[in-house]
Amino acid sequence: LQIAGISSLLYDLVLQCLSTLTELVQGPCKGNQVALISSKLPAACSKILSSSALGDCTVEQIANIKEFSVICLLSLLEGCRDQSVAFTLKNDINFEVMFLYMLDAYNCHREGKGSEKEIQEKLETAFEMYAFICAMQDHDPEIYVDFEDNVGHDEIGR
Repeated sequence: LQIAGISSLLYDLVLQCLSTLTELVQGPCKGNQVALISSKLPAACSKILSSSALGDCTVEQIANIKEFSVICLLSLLEGCRDQSVAFTLKNDINFEVMFLYMLDAYNCHREGKGSEKEIQEKLETAFEMYAFICAMQDHDPEIYVDFEDNVGHDEIGR
């Protein structure tokens, strides 16, 4: 996946692809979940989440692509009781990036950095990241501990 190749011209196509992949696994559809996890989709979503810039996309578009990526990851966990799925996701996803994104979204909101729409998009993406982390915590309680270690309560209280 060429992350730098995602441009504003491909923005709608990228969103449609992520949306379609999400629909394929929701229900849940165990066979499609296994197929997409083994296709390295989680690693591709992690690359998107780790990118601070995506071609010439706006801040709002970047937040939206990241949000759709997280929703897609969340759908891979839907109805999942297989620990190997959670293990694969934990290994493929950079949770530190999610933690830092959530903190940044909170700080942007608190300090009024960016337009109202940009802040709203960032907060919506951060909420989806939080939902994903909570879903992952059902499979691995250490993920929340990692969050406290990376961000901590003092950061949020500032």
